[in-house]
Amino acid sequence: MDIQVADFLTAIKDETYAAYADTATFAQLNDTPTEVMQASFDFALKQLQAGKLFQARVDVTGFHDVEINVRLESSVINLPFAYVNEIDKMLDADAVLPVNVYMIFDSPAINVSKMRIDMASSVQAFLDDNESVTEKVIDWLREQVERLTIAEADDEEQTD
Repeated sequence: MDIQVADFLTAIKDETYAAYADTATFAQLNDTPTEVMQASFDFALKQLQAGKLFQARVDVTGFHDVEINVRLESSVINLPFAYVNEIDKMLDADAVLPVNVYMIFDSPAINVSKMRIDMASSVQAFLDDNESVTEKVIDWLREQVERLTIAEADDEEQTD
C-alpha cells in the first residue's frame, strides 16, 4: 500500500483515518497481552484490507499514576500521528511512499523521550502473514512491559 504524502498529511490533520480505542489494566497487559491487543489487531487488519489508514489505541491504567497507551498506526514514517506538523516539514508532499504499520508505546516511564516506536511490518506483510506480525508485536510489547517493571524495581531499590 502506497500513499502520496499530501494525502497522508490531509488524512491525519483532518482525522479522517479509521480509529479504534480500548482500555486495559497494566495487569491485563502484563498477563494477557494477546487478549488485550486482539481487537486492535482485528481492527487494523480490516482497515488495511480496505486500503485505509488507521490508529488502534489501548489506554492502560494501573501502573501507579503513570499514563500509558499502546498504539498501532499505519504511517509513511516512524513518527506518531501526533507529530503531523513535524512529518509535514520532513517529507515532500508530492512523494508517494509505502505505508507501514508501527507499534508505539507512550509513557513517561518508558524512556527519556517518553515514547518507543518501532516498525511492526509493511502493510503487505501484515496482510500476508498477520499471525507472524501479531507475534512480533506481542513480543515487542512484552519487552516494553518488562522495561517498565525493571525500571520500577530499580527505583524501589534506590529508595530502600
